[in-house]
Amino acid sequence: MTAVIHDFKRFINERVDELNALQILCERPGAQDTLTEDSLKELEEALQEHSSSLSRESLWMAYKIRAPENVHGTTNRQTDLISLVRFAMEYNRILEPFSAIVTRNFDEWLEGKDFTPEQVNWLKWIQEYIATSLDFRVTDFEYTPFAQRGGVAKALQLFGDDLDDMLTELTHKLVL
Repeated sequence: MTAVIHDFKRFINERVDELNALQILCERPGAQDTLTEDSLKELEEALQEHSSSLSRESLWMAYKIRAPENVHGTTNRQTDLISLVRFAMEYNRILEPFSAIVTRNFDEWLEGKDFTPEQVNWLKWIQEYIATSLDFRVTDFEYTPFAQRGGVAKALQLFGDDLDDMLTELTHKLVL
Protein backbone atom coordinates (compact mmCIF):
# COMPACT_ATOMS: atom_id res chain seq x y z
CA MET A 1 0.00 0.00 0.00
CA THR A 2 2.93 2.32 0.60
CA ALA A 3 3.85 1.92 -3.08
CA VAL A 4 0.37 3.16 -4.08
CA ILE A 5 0.80 6.27 -1.93
CA HIS A 6 4.27 6.98 -3.34
CA ASP A 7 3.00 6.46 -6.89
CA PHE A 8 0.14 8.89 -6.22
CA LYS A 9 2.50 11.58 -4.90
CA ARG A 10 4.85 11.03 -7.85
CA PHE A 11 1.87 11.29 -10.23
CA ILE A 12 0.81 14.58 -8.64
CA ASN A 13 4.31 16.05 -8.88
CA GLU A 14 4.83 14.90 -12.47
CA ARG A 15 1.40 15.96 -13.79
CA VAL A 16 0.72 19.14 -11.81
CA ASP A 17 1.56 21.33 -14.82
CA GLU A 18 -0.68 19.33 -17.16
CA LEU A 19 -3.91 18.86 -15.22
CA ASN A 20 -6.04 21.85 -14.29
CA ALA A 21 -7.40 20.22 -11.13
CA LEU A 22 -3.89 19.55 -9.83
CA GLN A 23 -2.76 23.08 -10.67
CA ILE A 24 -5.61 24.47 -8.61
CA LEU A 25 -5.27 22.02 -5.73
CA CYS A 26 -1.47 22.13 -5.49
CA GLU A 27 -0.47 25.60 -6.53
CA ARG A 28 -3.45 27.57 -5.28
CA PRO A 29 -4.96 25.46 -2.49
CA GLY A 30 -7.40 28.22 -1.56
CA ALA A 31 -8.87 28.45 -5.07
CA GLN A 32 -10.95 25.27 -5.26
CA ASP A 33 -13.97 27.32 -6.29
CA THR A 34 -12.50 27.32 -9.79
CA LEU A 35 -12.52 23.54 -9.95
CA THR A 36 -15.09 21.94 -12.20
CA GLU A 37 -16.62 18.52 -12.50
CA ASP A 38 -14.86 18.21 -15.86
CA SER A 39 -11.42 18.95 -14.39
CA LEU A 40 -11.99 16.32 -11.67
CA LYS A 41 -13.15 13.82 -14.30
CA GLU A 42 -9.99 14.56 -16.30
CA LEU A 43 -7.88 13.97 -13.18
CA GLU A 44 -9.63 10.69 -12.38
CA GLU A 45 -9.18 9.46 -15.96
CA ALA A 46 -5.49 10.41 -15.93
CA LEU A 47 -5.01 8.52 -12.66
CA GLN A 48 -6.62 5.41 -14.15
CA GLU A 49 -4.53 5.67 -17.31
CA HIS A 50 -1.41 5.99 -15.19
CA SER A 51 -2.21 2.97 -13.03
CA SER A 52 -5.30 0.97 -12.15
CA SER A 53 -4.08 0.99 -8.54
CA LEU A 54 -4.67 4.76 -8.36
CA SER A 55 -8.44 4.59 -8.16
CA ARG A 56 -10.12 6.69 -5.47
CA GLU A 57 -11.03 3.52 -3.62
CA SER A 58 -7.48 2.09 -3.73
CA LEU A 59 -5.93 5.35 -2.61
CA TRP A 60 -8.43 5.79 0.22
CA MET A 61 -7.76 2.23 1.43
CA ALA A 62 -3.99 2.73 1.22
CA TYR A 63 -4.18 5.82 3.41
CA LYS A 64 -6.59 4.08 5.81
CA ILE A 65 -4.11 1.22 6.24
CA ARG A 66 -1.16 3.60 6.61
CA ALA A 67 -2.74 6.08 9.01
CA PRO A 68 -6.14 4.82 10.23
CA GLU A 69 -6.42 7.55 12.86
CA ASN A 70 -6.25 10.22 10.13
CA VAL A 71 -8.78 8.69 7.73
CA HIS A 72 -12.50 9.13 8.35
CA GLY A 73 -15.28 7.66 6.25
CA THR A 74 -14.98 6.27 2.75
CA THR A 75 -14.93 7.67 -0.74
CA ASN A 76 -18.27 7.84 -2.53
CA ARG A 77 -17.96 10.68 -5.02
CA GLN A 78 -15.57 12.03 -7.59
CA THR A 79 -15.20 15.18 -5.48
CA ASP A 80 -13.36 13.05 -2.91
CA LEU A 81 -10.34 13.44 -5.21
CA ILE A 82 -10.08 16.93 -3.72
CA SER A 83 -9.70 15.42 -0.25
CA LEU A 84 -7.18 12.85 -1.50
CA VAL A 85 -4.95 15.43 -3.18
CA ARG A 86 -5.14 17.84 -0.22
CA PHE A 87 -4.23 15.00 2.14
CA ALA A 88 -1.39 13.71 -0.06
CA MET A 89 0.07 17.21 -0.30
CA GLU A 90 -0.34 17.60 3.48
CA TYR A 91 -2.71 20.57 3.22
CA ASN A 92 -5.15 18.62 5.39
CA ARG A 93 -4.27 16.48 8.40
CA ILE A 94 -7.44 14.40 8.11
CA LEU A 95 -8.66 12.53 5.05
CA GLU A 96 -12.44 12.68 4.95
CA PRO A 97 -15.08 12.71 2.22
CA PHE A 98 -15.41 16.08 0.51
CA SER A 99 -19.12 16.05 1.35
CA ALA A 100 -18.22 16.02 5.07
CA ILE A 101 -16.09 19.14 4.59
CA VAL A 102 -18.92 20.84 2.69
CA THR A 103 -21.40 19.93 5.43
CA ARG A 104 -19.13 21.29 8.16
CA ASN A 105 -18.54 24.51 6.19
CA PHE A 106 -22.30 24.81 5.59
CA ASP A 107 -23.07 24.45 9.29
CA GLU A 108 -20.51 27.16 10.09
CA TRP A 109 -21.94 29.44 7.39
CA LEU A 110 -25.50 28.89 8.61
CA GLU A 111 -24.61 29.61 12.25
CA GLY A 112 -26.08 32.88 13.47
CA LYS A 113 -28.12 33.46 10.30
CA ASP A 114 -31.87 33.83 10.52
CA PHE A 115 -33.60 31.67 7.90
CA THR A 116 -37.07 30.15 7.88
CA PRO A 117 -37.36 26.34 7.92
CA GLU A 118 -38.32 26.41 4.22
CA GLN A 119 -35.26 28.50 3.37
CA VAL A 120 -33.04 26.11 5.35
CA ASN A 121 -34.44 23.18 3.36
CA TRP A 122 -33.58 24.92 0.10
CA LEU A 123 -30.13 25.81 1.41
CA LYS A 124 -29.50 22.17 2.35
CA TRP A 125 -30.45 21.08 -1.17
CA ILE A 126 -28.04 23.69 -2.53
CA GLN A 127 -25.34 22.38 -0.16
CA GLU A 128 -25.86 18.81 -1.43
CA TYR A 129 -25.67 20.02 -5.03
CA ILE A 130 -22.42 21.89 -4.33
CA ALA A 131 -20.89 18.82 -2.64
CA THR A 132 -21.20 17.02 -5.97
CA SER A 133 -20.92 19.81 -8.54
CA LEU A 134 -18.55 22.26 -6.76
CA ASP A 135 -20.65 25.22 -7.82
CA PHE A 136 -24.18 26.54 -7.88
CA ARG A 137 -25.66 29.07 -10.26
CA VAL A 138 -29.16 30.45 -10.61
CA THR A 139 -29.61 28.28 -13.72
CA ASP A 140 -29.15 25.18 -11.52
CA PHE A 141 -32.61 25.82 -10.10
CA GLU A 142 -33.85 24.20 -13.34
CA TYR A 143 -32.68 20.80 -12.02
CA THR A 144 -33.90 18.35 -9.39
CA PRO A 145 -34.90 18.92 -6.60
CA PHE A 146 -35.43 22.63 -7.28
CA ALA A 147 -37.46 22.50 -10.50
CA GLN A 148 -40.11 20.31 -8.88
CA ARG A 149 -40.50 22.83 -6.06
CA GLY A 150 -40.87 26.02 -8.06
CA GLY A 151 -37.38 26.56 -9.50
CA VAL A 152 -35.81 29.98 -9.71
CA ALA A 153 -39.14 31.76 -9.16
CA LYS A 154 -39.56 30.07 -5.78
CA ALA A 155 -35.90 30.70 -4.88
CA LEU A 156 -36.33 34.40 -5.66
CA GLN A 157 -39.50 34.46 -3.59
CA LEU A 158 -37.64 32.84 -0.67
CA PHE A 159 -34.36 34.75 -0.83
CA GLY A 160 -35.14 37.94 -2.75
CA ASP A 161 -32.80 40.09 -4.80
CA ASP A 162 -29.75 38.95 -2.80
CA LEU A 163 -30.02 35.43 -4.25
CA ASP A 164 -27.03 35.71 -6.63
CA ASP A 165 -24.75 37.18 -3.96
CA MET A 166 -25.87 34.60 -1.41
CA LEU A 167 -25.18 31.73 -3.85
CA THR A 168 -21.71 33.08 -4.61
CA GLU A 169 -20.92 33.50 -0.92
CA LEU A 170 -22.27 30.07 -0.06
CA THR A 171 -20.37 28.35 -2.87
CA HIS A 172 -17.10 29.99 -1.82
CA LYS A 173 -17.62 29.13 1.83
CA LEU A 174 -18.49 25.51 1.16
CA VAL A 175 -15.68 24.56 -1.22
CA LEU A 176 -12.74 26.43 0.29
